[in-house]
Amino acid sequence: MGGAEQYAGYASNPQYNARKSMFELNPKLAEVIFVGDSITQYGNFDEFFGGINILNRGIGSDTTEGVLHRTDEISIHQPSKIFIMIGINDLVYEELSLDWITDNVREIIEVLLIDNPNTTIYLQSVLPTVSEKVDSEKIIELNKQYKILAGEFERCEYIDVYSVFLKEEGRVDASLFSSDGVHINGKGYEEWIKCIEDLILEEE
Repeated sequence: MGGAEQYAGYASNPQYNARKSMFELNPKLAEVIFVGDSITQYGNFDEFFGGINILNRGIGSDTTEGVLHRTDEISIHQPSKIFIMIGINDLVYEELSLDWITDNVREIIEVLLIDNPNTTIYLQSVLPTVSEKVDSEKIIELNKQYKILAGEFERCEYIDVYSVFLKEEGRVDASLFSSDGVHINGKGYEEWIKCIEDLILEEE
């Protein structure tokens, strides 16, 4: 892991500890689970798909390492579909290599597929940003690695949500983002939902 060995941002994240402990109060089964950071957390996905039992397991400021340390809570719900979007917060830390991030996600997928033999995992691309906090080229390269990674597993599909947030000429569509340039607004969530709704509604 190199310089990333000492990285444990999830452990000192108060949002992580609070939300994870709340999640653990609910052992009920779910059909669809969304996993990720604050971009996932702020999405009220269950409001758009009546009749489908959806759980949101997004935690603000979470990282790939944080998700890796809470797979048990995800698996207890025995979902048939898991939508993962994670990695943007890892990219803020320059000492974390893209390979290290991808290896974490690989382990997340491996564990979830072992614990949930009837689950399909949808590995979603990291979204672009209009913020200078994250190197755009790193996002693009990480998404390339995610696409290759998804192909390693029979029950994992890569979903390109990144492109939905670009204009025709390839520039990021700032109208889909909130004022911080990282989080998305209602229009952004609407575009995201359009991108995945057929997968959510599709019967197994």
